[in-house]
Amino acid sequence: MEIEVEVDGRRYVAEMHEIDGVVTVMTDAGGMEMTSLCGSSVEPLARTLLRRLVKAGKASPKVA
Repeated sequence: MEIEVEVDGRRYVAEMHEIDGVVTVMTDAGGMEMTSLCGSSVEPLARTLLRRLVKAGKASPKVA
């Protein structure tokens, strides 16, 4: 499943998977973050992980 966020007017898209309560977000730029759900909702948590990857420079903006 794909998720997206907008940061500073740029759109970022990543692949997201949830398996056995663990959410993993992977970007085309090779970034990856994972964490356990711990009662959180999948999509908002995945968007938070993607924002972390953007801040760390591990995600490239999607070109329209």
